[in-house]
Amino acid sequence: MRALKNISSRDTDLPMDTTALDPRYIELLAKQLPPSGAVLRLLDLEGKAGAGLLERRADIEIVENKGLPNMPENSVDAVLFSAMPDDSLLRHGLRALRPGGRLIGIDPQGGANRDTVDQLETAGFIRILVEPAEPAGVLLRGEKPHETDDTLTRIDVVARQETPRPDMRMFKGRNVYVLARQTPNKPAWALKPGERVRWHAVGVEEGGQIAALAFSSLPNAVAFMQRAVLAGAVRDVNKVAKYSREVAEQWPFMLVINPIFSEMESAIYGEIEVDPATAVTGEE
Repeated sequence: MRALKNISSRDTDLPMDTTALDPRYIELLAKQLPPSGAVLRLLDLEGKAGAGLLERRADIEIVENKGLPNMPENSVDAVLFSAMPDDSLLRHGLRALRPGGRLIGIDPQGGANRDTVDQLETAGFIRILVEPAEPAGVLLRGEKPHETDDTLTRIDVVARQETPRPDMRMFKGRNVYVLARQTPNKPAWALKPGERVRWHAVGVEEGGQIAALAFSSLPNAVAFMQRAVLAGAVRDVNKVAKYSREVAEQWPFMLVINPIFSEMESAIYGEIEVDPATAVTGEE
């Protein structure tokens, strides 16, 4: 099975080496994956990295490779490859990625140089990274530009990709986000010895009890919060708290996942106390 010097979106009839990448390369690729919703849609062009990434992240969905030129526009979060790309791959890869999505590659035989940076820039990518990879070769990354410079609009674009109100049994995300009111509202360094911090998550009345509002991604949580605050439906929210799926599944109250504010403007809002100690901390 011959090695390909360059990988092209046109080389659909050529034999392809699908030997899994070295785990060290998998770790490098994992660090370059873009922020996403509950599920990160990944196109692994040569089938060398997807399985290894899936072992590390349960929220990844490996998209069927129908040939890069045949992929729908704005349909995936990340495109992976493992050889120096040609202009065809860059062009079709940019089209398949959603705004903010990333083209990420490892070439174990390649080297970092300015020409590759120029090639990615000319193709239309931003936030470009070309650097030596360990144990050998080069790591490449390029991001598809957003269609607007407005941050709030960008948040809406990502949030609209989420499934509204999925059943928890169908929820594939690793984490949920809740809108919370922290008391006292001060940073950790300003707390007095023994002072207790409490978090109260925003909820709505459902079936005679309060169900917590939960979101499968940070953009989805922020998008809802902005509309709810502007409409005066919720107030005093000062934190978006992150919990693992495993913790959320143990909560003794119901969850309303990915609510749409326009459908809940007349809802009766309330609060449910959640434990700060069980939240996910120390991540991006």
